[in-house]
Amino acid sequence: MARSITDPDWQARALAAAAVALAANGDTRQAHNLALAACAVGKWTTLLELVVSLEPSAPRVVADL
Repeated sequence: MARSITDPDWQARALAAAAVALAANGDTRQAHNLALAACAVGKWTTLLELVVSLEPSAPRVVADL
């Protein structure tokens, strides 16, 4: 359903919300896939919370850049 949303920002938000729910249920593989799809259509800042929840070392990696 999220992929049918035509506004890129809202689509990214919907994909990110679905990814958060999947990650909370332990399905991190599918959550990663949805996070990638959300990154492809929306702003990366929309996904910041999701990325940190899926990869706790992400802030450290970004700080090292």
